[in-house]
Amino acid sequence: MSRRSGIPKKIDKLEPSQDDTVQPLFLTPKILQFLKELELHLFSSSI
Repeated sequence: MSRRSGIPKKIDKLEPSQDDTVQPLFLTPKILQFLKELELHLFSSSI
């Protein structure tokens, strides 16, 4: 049985793949944006 659904897919996009090695500068802003949103979410939920 596969347990990969929903959340793991988001993590897969952050892991290095052939596309990531070809265009790392193209994907970096997306990763930074994801980390910003995650930090904001954690900060707002801790208040």
